[in-house]
Amino acid sequence: MSGSHAPGPVPGASAADRCVAGSPTPRPLRWAGTRAFLLECPSLADVVALHARLTAEPLPGQTEALAAAETLMLAFRTRAEAVAAAELAPSHVAAGDAGQDARTVEVDVVYDGEDLAAVAELTGLSEEAVVAAHADTLWVGAFGGFAPGFTYCTAADASAAPFDVPRRESPRTAVPAGSVAVAGTFSAVYPRTSPGGWQLLGRTDAVLWDLDRERPALIRPGDRVRYRPVRALASVSRGPLPDDDARVSASQPSSGAASPGEGSEHSAPTTGSSEPATAAGEPTARPGLSVVDPGMQSLLQDLGRAGHGDLGVAFSGAADKDAARQANRLVGNAPDEAVVETLLSGLSVTARGLQVLALTGAEARAVVTDAAGTVLRRPVPRAPFALRDGETLTVEEPPAGLRTYLALRGGIHARADLGSRSTDVMSGIGPAPLAAGDELVRREDPGNRLVGDAEPPLRRTPRAGHTAVLRITLGPRDDWFDRDGIDLLTSQEWEVTAESNRIGVRLAAPKEGKALTRVREGELASEGVISGALQVPPSGLPVLFLADHPVTGGYPVIAVVVREDLGAAAQLPPGARLRLIPVDPETLEPLDADAPEPTTPPCPSWRRRRRPQPPATTPPPRLPPPRPPRTDPVTARPLTKVLIANRGEIAVRVARACRDHGIGSVAVYADPDADAMHVAVADEAYHLPGSASGDTYLDMDALLSVAERSGADAVHPGYGFLSENADFAQRVIDAGLTWIGPAPQVIRDLGDKITARSIAQRAGAPLVPGSDGPVASPAEARAFAEEHGLPIAVKAAFGGGGRGIKVVRDLEEVEDAFASATREAVAAFGRGECFVERFLDRPRHVEAQVLADGHGTVVVVGTRDCSLQRRNQKLVEEAPAPFLTDEQRTRIHDSARAICAEAGYTGAGTVEYLVAPDGLISFLEVNTRLQVEHPVTEQTAGVDLVREQFRIAAGEPMSLAEDPAPHGHAFEFRLNAEDPAVGFLPSPGPVEHFEAPTGPGLRMDAGVRSGSVVPGEYDSLMAKLIVWGEDRPQALRRAQDALAELRIEGVPTVVPFHRAVLEQDAFTSEDGLGVYTTWIESEFAAEFEASEHLAAAGPAGSRTQITVDLDGRAVRLGLPDALYAALMHGGGAAGAAAAGEPEGPGEDAVTASVAGTLVAWKAEEGVVVGKGEPVAVLEAMKMETVVRAHRSGTITRQQIDEGATVQRGQVLATITD
Repeated sequence: MSGSHAPGPVPGASAADRCVAGSPTPRPLRWAGTRAFLLECPSLADVVALHARLTAEPLPGQTEALAAAETLMLAFRTRAEAVAAAELAPSHVAAGDAGQDARTVEVDVVYDGEDLAAVAELTGLSEEAVVAAHADTLWVGAFGGFAPGFTYCTAADASAAPFDVPRRESPRTAVPAGSVAVAGTFSAVYPRTSPGGWQLLGRTDAVLWDLDRERPALIRPGDRVRYRPVRALASVSRGPLPDDDARVSASQPSSGAASPGEGSEHSAPTTGSSEPATAAGEPTARPGLSVVDPGMQSLLQDLGRAGHGDLGVAFSGAADKDAARQANRLVGNAPDEAVVETLLSGLSVTARGLQVLALTGAEARAVVTDAAGTVLRRPVPRAPFALRDGETLTVEEPPAGLRTYLALRGGIHARADLGSRSTDVMSGIGPAPLAAGDELVRREDPGNRLVGDAEPPLRRTPRAGHTAVLRITLGPRDDWFDRDGIDLLTSQEWEVTAESNRIGVRLAAPKEGKALTRVREGELASEGVISGALQVPPSGLPVLFLADHPVTGGYPVIAVVVREDLGAAAQLPPGARLRLIPVDPETLEPLDADAPEPTTPPCPSWRRRRRPQPPATTPPPRLPPPRPPRTDPVTARPLTKVLIANRGEIAVRVARACRDHGIGSVAVYADPDADAMHVAVADEAYHLPGSASGDTYLDMDALLSVAERSGADAVHPGYGFLSENADFAQRVIDAGLTWIGPAPQVIRDLGDKITARSIAQRAGAPLVPGSDGPVASPAEARAFAEEHGLPIAVKAAFGGGGRGIKVVRDLEEVEDAFASATREAVAAFGRGECFVERFLDRPRHVEAQVLADGHGTVVVVGTRDCSLQRRNQKLVEEAPAPFLTDEQRTRIHDSARAICAEAGYTGAGTVEYLVAPDGLISFLEVNTRLQVEHPVTEQTAGVDLVREQFRIAAGEPMSLAEDPAPHGHAFEFRLNAEDPAVGFLPSPGPVEHFEAPTGPGLRMDAGVRSGSVVPGEYDSLMAKLIVWGEDRPQALRRAQDALAELRIEGVPTVVPFHRAVLEQDAFTSEDGLGVYTTWIESEFAAEFEASEHLAAAGPAGSRTQITVDLDGRAVRLGLPDALYAALMHGGGAAGAAAAGEPEGPGEDAVTASVAGTLVAWKAEEGVVVGKGEPVAVLEAMKMETVVRAHRSGTITRQQIDEGATVQRGQVLATITD
């Protein structure tokens, strides 16, 4: 919107119309984005008074109060809090002085400044009179400036300002620290050497900024200041400043302060092998990573430091905070732990001990090498991975995006300045940029804290030559531009320049474009700005402020990028194009219905606006009776050959069921699965070229092509992948094949959690309170929480498998949880709609296995308990669900049957519930497929569920007419390639030995055998051990014996966890079940040793496709790369070696560490250089990088002129003996 007082847009008006229409009218409140606004005050005295008041008594949710010459900028945590504050804030403007008790700071000054004579000439006074006027005036700190410790001071009596002088016509490039200066009616002291255009009157040795003080700024807004003339600056002993005394002498700097001439406040990085001292209450730091090469620029960043803007300190923190949060989430850290932010990368680190890492942000590839430089593997992006002691991780330059984030499990230890470990490159606060030899020390031992599952990208990553789309709200100074200017801003594709950095993204007009033109004369008084502000300097080329922006600015801000898109802005590489689209500040929907979709996944309402949706179903006041059984005849369609659209153990399970049923089976396999067990077990197998799921097991066209080529007449989807995809089910049916599962519309209805909830309501199922439909905004979610209480769960309407669920325990978390759930839902399921419901604490997960045929029969085959989970993914399941009352079991059976009947369900499905500690039952969801844990029900019910699926799909009645009584008790232990010692870290690799236990009641459903490889591209599940006994105690005893006998070598597994959990009374007690869905994270405390096989595996081998002539017919063959290379190079070790990584430039080569410009050669042709000496200087992103000799010897330079462009990895020179 245009910055007017009203928080919402003007209906029916275009963005430009609203802007121009409001410009002639004074606006005491101007919106700056969706969560901040400017308050215009009658005078500077009113600004100071209001700032003091709102600093002493902040408004609800207030995070920042930035005073300036004529305005006060207020920022808030959420949009709702900002809107509420906007109704209250104007009344504060007229409320008068808050009566703050002020300190008096005395500053000794030697008045010998370079501009003293110029000021005398400008004022018509003598130099002595200028000094006297300046020293005799009582000054008051008004507001912070462009650097920490720089405080604008004004005369206490505004009517008696000693003088009003202009800035210098030509600003100095370096004003010395401690310079006492004036400009306009203000006076200030430069806290550090920096550029500036103020008139210099003198100098002081006062330390204006010292992070070792409790309050780092010597002069704070509201303080009284007196300048005391002295002939010389005495050298004094350094001691602590008495922060709270009424009178402070500036000649008493603290013992840890830098001298005025020292420009940087960066704390030294932690180096050396000794453990650093930790602050009281901090965990003990542990060895972590050694920096081999920091790349172009690598900084420590967390989520930033809020609330210090009035001291000139920016929020800072990770430029892409969403990516930093994601990296921490993947390794199991708290969201605000410090991570490494690396620009265009080249970062290389070596592990000191076993470490768990994750990479997010830009689409950077990485490689892990051993001490000899041999490539071991390539980590999967956006997934946790291990780095063993002595292994080196190198992050390569990304093809898309700009900043990559590296998280270390346990966090990175660094000094916290003003509550943050962030590096602010503008102010110099925080840890120094990383350098070779630095040690990144792990802040704490994470113990058994869980790591996260692999996650989809947060957004479409911006790339050079492509157009990114960011959402903006207009204002606060859009009235400095006319309608044409606003239209130009939002219609033109701007270009990202190489002058961009963490301070801001500098934009240029395209070749045929134009710069923006102001319609107002004069200059704007400095005022507060926030991240995302689009400031327009006189050139008319906008600058988009990022994390380290100045806190105040004197150029008009035409618009602000919404906070949800700041991560995408931080990833804009030079050469990318940018479209800016105005949106409604409440819904973030575009004001132009034809606007392109933003780079960051939009809110659910955007999706609903662009995609027709069925009308919401309103539950009737009375529940209708269940849908009557079908009476129409069902056409029988015998199955002869089934395509199994899946992989791994479920594909093996279905193939074996096909053989038992007397029908053929067809398997499919991606490159990493060429030698997989399911390929050998099936009757036929067809290749799906590629390795990524999207190119193989999720490729509908490829799967249907295999069905046609193989002659299959039915498709079984297994679980995961496309098993609950209604579009795939419909395409299977449209192709004339039989879909082994429920009807596509039923999948849609029950896959949409909102529709499923409505069906459950009509069926009379037990339910906790929930929203009637999708919630369109965080405000709606918050309103639900306020009405029904906390905690609540924000859930993706089209989610499943624990994805897209965020639990909120504090109202202040609602907005972030809503945005996170929406983002995850869009990325994982293609739809972002979310609903909310009350969340049950410490619940059990209980489910009912249902079978329904086309003849009207619906039976509940049995119940299961699946409460032992990590990251919402099940580990151990059992049947029947133990320790339920007869009433609870009946309630679950009856409601599950009624839900499936109401939905018109056919096939095998699972109705899931949560059972609270007090016995309350609440419907959760319906899984419209076979479950991983189905074998425990088969063992206790005596039913082959897969064969029942075949019968139902063929139109036959199922073999059951009523709910079977359970016989005995069964457990299923999932055998995942994960290491519980490091948070259940997925650990792909070769299975060197797989030996299943034997004995009564044991069953092994496996997808691997000795010699198999668990690929890193897919789920870590290898097999399932199912144990049956006459009762639960016997099944537990058998399980202990079986797990002790089981042998799996070559990859880490969860078997140690299974053995440990069978020793836990919470799980094995005969008096009740003490585990719940988050029990592992909350209470399980067993310790494990990391597997010796962790991260030892290389990447799964790919295959080369060749065409051969077979009986006169061209046949495509896939050969393992190593075999193909050996054949092409004459066989033997030399030939096989050709399949490895491509050869590098050679050990003598000096290569470019970044892509950029060769600024200068530092070593002459033919000279002898020593190891570490500079060879050349490269420049990229306005930063210079020194390329150093990696060895001693004689240098031979390539024919590259200074000023030429070089690519990363390009050979610049060679060094020979």
